[in-house]
Amino acid sequence: MFQRLPQILAHFQGQGKIVSAVKLQKEKRVYVFWATWCGPCTLELNRINQAIINKEIDSRHIYAVNMGEDPVLVKQEMQKRSYQFQSYDDVDNALVKELKVEVTPTVALVDEKHTLQWISSGISPTLIYRIQKFLEL
Repeated sequence: MFQRLPQILAHFQGQGKIVSAVKLQKEKRVYVFWATWCGPCTLELNRINQAIINKEIDSRHIYAVNMGEDPVLVKQEMQKRSYQFQSYDDVDNALVKELKVEVTPTVALVDEKHTLQWISSGISPTLIYRIQKFLEL
């Protein structure tokens, strides 16, 4: 827990800041930073995918941001896992750097005004509820 304290503080301090790496964004977005080999990522992405299938959240707002793996492998994995959301091509890791993402999974909620509303790393028992509330506001 104490090893994660600097990261938790950085995430907290980043909330409310404008995210410049998403200039063309005109709607609320949920960015899920992940890796194909990451077990907790698979858990969180499967939960999000199931919520989409159950029509609890809208897939148009969910973007999987892979952390530097081969794009062909990422595309294959997303198809194999039947994910109902899209991937986000983070050119030059601009979004990763700006949000200071260091571990997977990390989830960031960015509103239509490019404001970072929430960011957290690891497994979150309240993630689906938090996404639902963020998207309905």
